[in-house]
Amino acid sequence: MPPIKTTLQSDKTPSELFAAILHIAQTGKHMITGVSNETHQLLFHSTMTMMSFGHQYFAVVKSTPGGSVLELITANRPNVPMSMIDDRKNKKSGQKMVEAVTRAISGGPTPATAPIQSFATAHDKSRIPWTTGNYPGA
Repeated sequence: MPPIKTTLQSDKTPSELFAAILHIAQTGKHMITGVSNETHQLLFHSTMTMMSFGHQYFAVVKSTPGGSVLELITANRPNVPMSMIDDRKNKKSGQKMVEAVTRAISGGPTPATAPIQSFATAHDKSRIPWTTGNYPGA
């Protein structure tokens, strides 16, 4: 199943928009597997439930002339069985995540996030630095 891309245009700065998606990943039922504070990229996945194997998310925040844009890629978690409705579930999950970010940035200051050092998760589950370029992990 192909990944689903969802975008969110914002008048917030890239740092503010990235802080919002990072806050959601930190406070929700998610596992962060990579974060680059320098390039505003985040890789995380939702936990498994009785009804779902969860989703994998890759978020990139880019600067635009009027503020910033969040590009969120939603896909199946790796190494889990696929089903016929995964596309629809991935699209719905991506939309819900973007709605959560919209709520987080509307009506006040960007939510505070716990400081987190930039890292990526390698194949052997070790943490490696991620401060430039694309995801260097698995």
